[in-house]
Amino acid sequence: MILPEIKSEPEYVAVYADTDTWLPAMRAICDRHGLDAGDLRREVLGTHVVFRTGSLILKLFSSLWPGDFRSERATLAHVHDLPVPELVAEGEIEGWPYLVITSVPGIPALDVWSDLAQPQKTRIMEQLGQFMRQLHDHPPVPELATDWNAFLQERIENAEEHHRAEEPWRTWIRDRLAAFSTPAFDPVLISADITEDHLLLSEQNGIWEITGLIDFGDARMGHSHYEFIAPLAFYTFGKPDLSHTLIEAYGLQFDAEIAESLTTYCLLHEFGRLADFLKRYPASDGPDFHRALWGDL
Repeated sequence: MILPEIKSEPEYVAVYADTDTWLPAMRAICDRHGLDAGDLRREVLGTHVVFRTGSLILKLFSSLWPGDFRSERATLAHVHDLPVPELVAEGEIEGWPYLVITSVPGIPALDVWSDLAQPQKTRIMEQLGQFMRQLHDHPPVPELATDWNAFLQERIENAEEHHRAEEPWRTWIRDRLAAFSTPAFDPVLISADITEDHLLLSEQNGIWEITGLIDFGDARMGHSHYEFIAPLAFYTFGKPDLSHTLIEAYGLQFDAEIAESLTTYCLLHEFGRLADFLKRYPASDGPDFHRALWGDL
């Protein structure tokens, strides 16, 4: 056995950051695919174990979250016209699936976003809106089909507990979700996780641009409004002009109905919480939250 026997998340967390634990498996992957094991180096820590050798990324998926592998593999196998990694090889070691993919240029937006001037942020939100539209216009990926109504109902039922919110937030969440439903729609391919660590930026001559998007472990077929949650939380909350730029660059005609739907979707993300928004801009209550997203309508 070259991989640890892990049956629970605490066991995984205990060894996750230890590079030596994973090197034998990474060397085995390199040997299997004719890659240079002598150039292996650990990449930034996330959920799964990621190493780099040369221009290739080796991503070993924990068996605790098998859906992440299926989602990322299906996405990268179908999407070829956007700046995302290309699928080079795949396999399995002792029940742990892995992917070998190309690296994409850039650094995480997290590293520079707070230091960028407002015109730069506006430019990047324009690009992100266009990027999201391209992704959503991609042909459906059958492997990522989702029972959206069931998913949405589960999110609504568990929202108060999920957000761990005190008053006045708890009542606002309950009231906003009480009668919420999504009219019939055509599902689109969504990343569902365009956060500051997954959007990659590059600078040339003082101008920053989007050069890549990574990590599709949460990708699925779903409602396009769900895609906006992470960008609104991580890039635009408290900056309504950036929210408007993102929406309009995507191709939506902004109005009160769009604002209401997107505000409600901000409470329905599978992993994101109200706290993700409030640590960036201290809104005091529901109406203030709405203003932080869209300004005074």
